[in-house]
Amino acid sequence: SGFTREQTLEFPEPEGVMRSFAAWIASVSNGRPMFIADNNVFGVDLNPVAVELAEVSLWLNAIYGEPTEDKDGNPIINETREYRFFATPENARLFDAKVTFSAEYGEVLFSDTKEGGIVSARMRADICNAKAIITNALGDQGEGDAWGKPSPWCDFSGEIPDVGIRGLTIFDNPGNLRHPSSWHIRNYGLMGANAFGYSYFNEKEHNKGLIPENGDYTFAANDTLTFNYRMYVHSGDVQEAAVAERYADYATPPEASLEN
Repeated sequence: SGFTREQTLEFPEPEGVMRSFAAWIASVSNGRPMFIADNNVFGVDLNPVAVELAEVSLWLNAIYGEPTEDKDGNPIINETREYRFFATPENARLFDAKVTFSAEYGEVLFSDTKEGGIVSARMRADICNAKAIITNALGDQGEGDAWGKPSPWCDFSGEIPDVGIRGLTIFDNPGNLRHPSSWHIRNYGLMGANAFGYSYFNEKEHNKGLIPENGDYTFAANDTLTFNYRMYVHSGDVQEAAVAERYADYATPPEASLEN
């Protein structure tokens, strides 16, 4: 059963490869989304080779990179995106997104905008609007209280007919710029980790004093900026899926060391 919204990809890829989520990375220059996955609940399960690899390893990586260009075709910033799909039990799926921007062509401005996010998702229509269950790490529920609110994670769940409650949580890494992220989340099915749209988010009284008045961010030529996120697809609601506990596992992973 598909969990996120159906979306036709605009670039070629082998049939069944990474068609799990209508998730995207928002383009810096012109807002064009690059869809990384689409229209399936369970990650790489549609690809037999990926399944075979997952059975004998802990994860499967996919790396993609290209410069973002302005309207005239001139490169303004390099982007590298790495997605790591983990072998997990059937009632949940995890994948990580690492997005690195390199200002190799000069100073770069990330403008204040509420649209999209570094990582975003669109949900399937039959769990949206009146059926949408939106929850953040602070316990806020619903678009009205969660929109723009800084939170370590945000979840969008709903009951799929003949399937049950399924949810997608996006975890914001504690090392990310402006952690905890604000969230551009709507009942109609959009959820994006957005650390830049502060002027828009401050239109809500509940956000005033929690975030700066403006979200513009400039980083110098030759600097790099990296964001890390985890996507958690789960059965059941946030309590049944132990979302808070899974975020704690992600934010404070166990440490290991080797001794001679």
